[in-house]
Amino acid sequence: MTKGGGNILIADDSERIRKRLRRLILGKCGSVEIRESVDVPTTIERLLSDPPQILVLDLSMPGGSGLDVLDCIQRQSLPVHVIVLTNYASESNRKKCLSLGASFIYDKSTQFEEALLALKRLQSADGLPERASHE
Repeated sequence: MTKGGGNILIADDSERIRKRLRRLILGKCGSVEIRESVDVPTTIERLLSDPPQILVLDLSMPGGSGLDVLDCIQRQSLPVHVIVLTNYASESNRKKCLSLGASFIYDKSTQFEEALLALKRLQSADGLPERASHE
């Protein structure tokens, strides 16, 4: 893991979203290591081999669901803060994500900025909190 700025994994099958997130994160958060994955199996593999501090996770990806990723993080007790950024931020999905340990869940089409602010708060915290509540 990188010292200082931290380590972020962006898990989204949309190249456009990954590029936008990368650009905005680097602009708002400064010196961070950003890795990417495009499907559930690769995301889980990267989480198990080198867990990031923060995971930005889409729920709808090839090879499974983001809920599978959250379940893996919970079962393995990985110290990863998860920001779910999805087009499927229904109340039901919000409850599922939060019950599986997500720190935040945001609607990709209307809450992009809020997700970035949450990431900035997690990334810049002096020692990341155990769990951040959804605001």
